[in-house]
Amino acid sequence: MKKKLSILILFLAMIFSSINNAYSMSFEQAINASYSKPFATLFYANWVDDYENYLKAFRAVSSSLNKSFNFVEINISTEDVKYYNSKYPIYPNLPYVIMYKDGIKKSRHVPTSCIADVSCLSEKLRTFIQ
Repeated sequence: MKKKLSILILFLAMIFSSINNAYSMSFEQAINASYSKPFATLFYANWVDDYENYLKAFRAVSSSLNKSFNFVEINISTEDVKYYNSKYPIYPNLPYVIMYKDGIKKSRHVPTSCIADVSCLSEKLRTFIQ
């Protein structure tokens, strides 16, 4: 019984670890991978109203388009923002998504009104790669 319980706990830990790692790509890693696949970066902060809804929609789109895009989440209220902020401006109207491709030579901003709408965000991403 203990062995089965241990295996179950290990299995659950692996599942939760893989779910958490699905969104852990850093901006720097995405830049390095952007020659092979474009990427979308969600900029948000914990203090923004309804930021959970934006994250939920962004993650839903990322799970459906992960073969075409890499996805990065940057919470500007944490240390994760230092690398990005050293090279690129962060705009005050949070949250927003910026899409990058071709080694970030081409980029496009997605307005806040579209981010929480899964179909709108999916369409913007699909048209960006065409």
